[in-house]
Formats: sequence, C-alpha cells, structure tokens
Amino acid sequence: NASSLSVGWFLGGEDANVDNADYQRRSAPIASMLDQLHKGLTEEARQAIQAIVAGTVLQALATEQLAAAAVATLEKIDHDWWGEFEVLLNQRHEEQADSKPWLAISAQIKRMAGAYLLTELTERGYLPARGFPTHVRDLIIPSSRATSANYEWDATKLSRELPVALREYQPGADVVVNGARYTVGGVTLNWKRPAGASEAAELQSFRWRLICQHCGEISDQAPRMESCPGCGNEPTPRSRFEYLNPAGFAVAADAQASDDISSPRYLPSEEPRFSVPGEWVNLPNHRGRYRVASGSVTYYQARGEQGHGFFVCLACGRTEALEHPAGSDASGEQLASCRRHSRLLTGRPCADAEDETWASKTIGALGGKQLTEALEIQLVHPDSHASMVDVVTATTLAVLLRNAAATHLGVEPNEIGFATQRGRNGDMSALSVLVYDLA
Repeated sequence: NASSLSVGWFLGGEDANVDNADYQRRSAPIASMLDQLHKGLTEEARQAIQAIVAGTVLQALATEQLAAAAVATLEKIDHDWWGEFEVLLNQRHEEQADSKPWLAISAQIKRMAGAYLLTELTERGYLPARGFPTHVRDLIIPSSRATSANYEWDATKLSRELPVALREYQPGADVVVNGARYTVGGVTLNWKRPAGASEAAELQSFRWRLICQHCGEISDQAPRMESCPGCGNEPTPRSRFEYLNPAGFAVAADAQASDDISSPRYLPSEEPRFSVPGEWVNLPNHRGRYRVASGSVTYYQARGEQGHGFFVCLACGRTEALEHPAGSDASGEQLASCRRHSRLLTGRPCADAEDETWASKTIGALGGKQLTEALEIQLVHPDSHASMVDVVTATTLAVLLRNAAATHLGVEPNEIGFATQRGRNGDMSALSVLVYDLA
C-alpha cells in the first residue's frame, strides 16, 4: 500500500545507526531509483512519461529533461533528509543507551523515519500539490452530547490550512460556531491515527528553528543548532526555539460554551518568515539586488499570547500559553499548576501529567513550514546607497509588485502573496520586499 510507506523505508533510514548508515543509504530504494535514472530511460518509461504529461505545460519538454529535473529534486531530498538524520544518529551514539537523552533522541529518529513517504515527497516539492489543500489542520469541538466514549463521532470539525490555523486555533483563542463561543484547549496528538477518544498520544514533530539576528538567515532542523549555519554566530534565546508542528487542535471535552459572542478572544501570530535560497543578482545602476528560487520556504510560528511559548502535555494534548519566560520562577509556578488538569479529549483527570516527567514539556512556539516560489528584492537609494528601511514604503512596493506579477501571469492577485522582511545587505540592515506563490 503506497499510502502507508514511510520515508525511512524509501531513503534507508529504517533501523539505521552510526555503524550501518552508509550501507543503509546505498541500499535504499531511492538509490536504486536514481541509479536507473542515471543510466537513461527505457522506451517504456519514455512512453509512460509522455502519457502522464500529455495536455499539460510539461508536454513540450523532452522526457530526458523531465527525468533530469526529477533526479535533481530526489538527490536534494536525499541530501537534506540525511543531513538532519545523521546528526540525530550521531547525537544518540554519544549518549548512554536507555538514558533519558538517548530515549528522547530515539523518539525523534523514529518520528523522522516513520513519516509518511507521500506526505514528505509532497511537502518537499517532488510530488505535485498546486491547487490542492495541503498542511490542513482540524479543530475538534465536542457537542453537548459528547462523552469519553464517542468524542470523535459526536463532535464538530473545522478545518484551516496551517498558517490560518496557527492564528485562529492556537490554544487560548476563542472560536465562534453556530452562535456559541468556545476556547481552544490544546493540540491533538494523533499523527497516523484519527484524533478521537482513543487519545492516540503518538510521537510528535518537534523541531528547532533559528532566526539569525546577525545575517537574517533562517534555519530549521530536527537537531538543536548551537550556532547559525549561515554565519556561525551564536543565537540569542529568543532567536532559537523549539517548536511543535501540531497535528490538529481541540476544544476541551469539559469546556463550557458561552453565548457571549460580542468580544471573542483572538491571539496574535507572528508574520511569516521566508528563506529564498537563490543567488543574489545585482540590479542595474546599483539600485539593489534580487534573488528568486522555486525551493523557497515560508516559516510560520505562533508563540502564545505573551510571546513566551507554551506548556504542552504529551499525555493528552492539553496546551497553555506561558505567561512568563520559560525557566523563570514565575513560569515554574505556572507549570506546576498546568500539570493539574483534565485530559483534553475525555475530561478525566490526567494522572500522567502529575506523575510522569516525560508528559510535561515547554516549547517556544507552535509552527510549521511550506515550500513555495518566491522573489526577494532589496532596494538601495541611488545617491546615498543606503538600504530601504521604511516598512510603509516597502509594503507599498510589495503590493504593487504583487499586482503587476498577477497581471503579467494572468492570475488572480489573491494567488500571490506579498510580504516584507528585515535582513542584511552586507554590513547594513535592510528591508526585503517579497512576493510568493500561494496557490
């Protein structure tokens, strides 16, 4: 069953360790696939490719050109995935077997290798996803008749794509449905199984994100980064944080709905950040520079109402925004209170949260990322050569550029996003103007 295959099977990460990683990688199905593609296409393969692309914009391209593009994308996926995976393998190898750090890293390895293959290939840009809803997250709202036995089936489910869900469904926010106001109580812990009364507390997708304050580059990896991979500078506590990519969200089973919908509580989420891996190209007459790449990444994160992150119960999914920085005395008092709660999906007391140290975790944010195509421009003054730093001016230019691009491409403006982002242009602080694909 192709839909149940794991990325670890395809890339050779299943049962891998420091000693056999090279052999596992060479023996992986992707290695055989790439070897066949490098040898050249058979006539049967050419005919199959031509049948697939018939009637599409790819029909005019030679089959060898399409195969070369597939090879380049697969090799990048293999290189990037193993780059993170080997770091985790090496970190686990340095820990004592069955110690808490060893078990924690093993859980990350299992989660990374066990991800669905089709999902991974789609999110990494190999399988087509244009026009299809991706990264969709559900919010489960129990009805008044819901019980611990039938929560999954006697509930309302709302769906949003991840960027919108992080803003509207983050724990602590209010949602209004059918004239009633509900407060989101946490995240669902399902990964491969449906969220429901079974409370499938599966392995979660925790990652580290580093937004460098020196060079402006963004890094996102499973292992914790000690310095910026781009410039080597050490991060500040706020610029490096661990985040959870949530499987979904839920209103607590024992939560009481309110009929006061006059002032629902909405919580802030940060503006998305962008990473455009293309090479910088200078504009004529020293007016600035630009770069464009189809493998650009949009990063989303929500850090809670006070911006200090969240407490997450890994036993049931109950989540609460931290009111004070993690590690402070005040946050310690809040965490002690957070551990005494009812289970998110059933309303029964959550004994694991009080008794088991593994069940309580603080994170810097809820977040995610998406591949896109993006153009980034940094303009400079023609006389002073100073970089543009005014946000209003940059935003105005971004909107104009978005509208011009939509007209040129013959698409609706709402299919193209626009943004501004602070970064660096040499030794100077600069504002980037960005337009990116939303379809």
